[in-house]
Amino acid sequence: MPYFYAVNQLPKPKKPKRTVEQKQQENLAKGLPKNYGLPWAETDAQQVIEKYQANVAIQDIASDMARKSSSIVSLLKKHDIISEQQVISMGIRF
Repeated sequence: MPYFYAVNQLPKPKKPKRTVEQKQQENLAKGLPKNYGLPWAETDAQQVIEKYQANVAIQDIASDMARKSSSIVSLLKKHDIISEQQVISMGIRF
């Protein structure tokens, strides 16, 4: 058995879990929106849907929610508010 195989089988130390605040600070330090990659709270998801239905621009919703536009589009698609065809016509990549 090769040595590298045995080494790869050793348990890896677990990284300590970061708090939401720590993740938000890391995002800001990387130049990302504050809530990038964080799970959606149900109230936030509902706010996005309501704003979209009130004809608020996706970029404005993203700015208000500290997310990327692609995250807003994904959420709307997940909740069947917009279709795949609408996403394509918007020209937003996600």
